[in-house]
Amino acid sequence: MNEYIFDGPDITIGYSYRVLIDLQSDPETVYFPTGCRLKLQMRRQVADIEPLVTLTTENGGITRITDTCIRVALTASQTGQFPEGDVSFDIVRTDVDPVAYIGIKMTLGVSQPYTRG
Repeated sequence: MNEYIFDGPDITIGYSYRVLIDLQSDPETVYFPTGCRLKLQMRRQVADIEPLVTLTTENGGITRITDTCIRVALTASQTGQFPEGDVSFDIVRTDVDPVAYIGIKMTLGVSQPYTRG
């Protein structure tokens, strides 16, 4: 399996956030088939026991766009709970047994907005 490592645009604390993850470099592989269930947990460090947030296709945090593309979305209330620094996550498919690791890793910066209120 290929491993895809991404750096995305920074998350601004207290504002909604969306990022597309597109694996077009491997268009022959179906990473996100119709009806798949996906899960990710954002953490400051991989050793952290509690995630900052858990996003899934069921809770609307991950949306399948195509066989190779998904959208990850955070609400303003979710990002409002994040500390400054970095958050990282990977993604798994939960609709298969055993759960399948997809090989996507992403690190996002988290910063305070300059303009508040």
